[in-house]
Amino acid sequence: PGEKIIFYPSLKETIVETVEQWNKQLISAGRGESIGITMKDQIFVERGNIAVKENQPLAITEEIRARIFWLGKEPLSANKRFTLVCTTQEVEAEIIFIHRRIDPETLNILQENAQEILTNEVADVIIAPKKTMAVDRFEEVPQTGRFVILGKNGISGGGIVLEALGLSSRTDTS
Repeated sequence: PGEKIIFYPSLKETIVETVEQWNKQLISAGRGESIGITMKDQIFVERGNIAVKENQPLAITEEIRARIFWLGKEPLSANKRFTLVCTTQEVEAEIIFIHRRIDPETLNILQENAQEILTNEVADVIIAPKKTMAVDRFEEVPQTGRFVILGKNGISGGGIVLEALGLSSRTDTS
């Protein structure tokens, strides 16, 4: 209670008044705990926003440089749309560029500037979500730096964020 929090990617700010957990008040809570909070300000926070402490900002981005592992039965081609799920964010997205296809067994580069990724291949890509997302580099914060790709029949792949491109990295909210 009393701590300033910011919701990403909307950048709405407020002060935490109370922290609750099933029939009890808490003094604090940590990452991954299931809690409720009462906020000082009455603000609407859309599904998928991530609450963080004021001094721990996320990157807000329109493009993500990522490494993915493709499990789909059909090849994944550039410009094909899918659902990208990162933490509580669920966004329609597409691959806009495939830098390279990589053999998952040897980690040798199979092809530079590829047009598609085959089943069970790794690839370095640029992903364009249809709306801004809040992410971290996987190396910095794994929880907000990894994602899954949903296709028509469920999970079709997964990946890690190598870099946030587009809007900002480490947005300043002051």
